[in-house]
Parts: sequence; C-alpha cells; structure tokens
Amino acid sequence: MSLIIFVFGVLNLAFSYLFLKKTSWILLLIQAYWFFWMFLSSFSLTGLFIPSDYTYSLYIMLLSSVTAGAGVAKFWDIKTQNKTRLMPHSFFGLLIKDKEKYYFYFILIFIFPIVLFFLSKSIYINLKPDAMYPSAFRTSAYGVYGESMLFGKNKYLYYYSLVVTPIIFASLFLGATFYLRLKKMRVLILG
Repeated sequence: MSLIIFVFGVLNLAFSYLFLKKTSWILLLIQAYWFFWMFLSSFSLTGLFIPSDYTYSLYIMLLSSVTAGAGVAKFWDIKTQNKTRLMPHSFFGLLIKDKEKYYFYFILIFIFPIVLFFLSKSIYINLKPDAMYPSAFRTSAYGVYGESMLFGKNKYLYYYSLVVTPIIFASLFLGATFYLRLKKMRVLILG
C-alpha cells in the first residue's frame, strides 16, 4: 500500500502544480502533508492502530478529488475566460458584502443567544460550591451516563449537535474567508 500512496502522492502533487502553477502552494503543502503522513503510517513503525487499506483509499480519493476539482476549475476558467470570477453577484443576486452582513446577523440573532445561554448555564454550574471536576462535568453535561445536566433532556443536546455546532464550525471557515477577502473580522470573532 505504501507504493500506491507514494505514486498517488507524486501524481497529485504534480497535477496540482501543473493545473495551478504559482497559486497552488497552499494546496501543495496540504497534500504533501497528508500524503507524507499516510506514507509514513503505511510502514507501521509501532504496529499500533494501523489504518486499513479502506481508510487509505478513502483519503487517496479525497485528495485526488481535490486535485481533480482544481483541474476542472482551471479548465473552466480557461473556457469562460474568467468571466465567472468577475461576476459580483451570486445565484441569489447578493453581493459578497451583503452575504457577510446577512450571515453575521443570522449568527448574531439566532445562534449567539443559544450559545450564550448554555455558556452562562455551564459557568453557573461550575461556580457552584458543590461543583464537580472538569472531567466529570463533561461526562455529565453531555449526558454520557444518563440525562444531560447542561442541556436537560438529551433531545436538546441532539438538536444542538445537529444544528448549532455545524453552523459554529462553518462560521469559523466563513469568517476566515470573509476576513481574507473583505478584511472584516466580525463573523470570525463571533464564530
């Protein structure tokens, strides 16, 4: 399997550089990092927790699809002569500044109060005189051995994990994107 990882790693790095030239340094760094650690783990130096061939093939497909996507984007840009990149409007006709503004208000109005409520509740529980140790609090807060102390019923924990947590993670990535593109940090700070 290590030979397959090495071959796919070299091919992915070569095609990524071929497709994107000088703009692909971050992509090359990420792919080199992942292929290096996959190649190293395929030798099973310790013999503990060896990834299966299925796991390796999933990561190879993931990284190869990133390379293929970069190639498709490059050829699409050549075909349309960068007209799509210069269009300021999205599918819904919103400017990027408006997207940032609406996403910020969405986070501020809907997600922030929920997170603030559970944060204040957990601080209150931890500051009580009979507070438990942090490891026991985590177990009790997430309801590992019964009902959740922080969320009440476990269905609220389920809803929180299903809706709020992915939006928080997305706001971190979108906040970084808005900061790099628009130099606005408010979504990143709120995320």
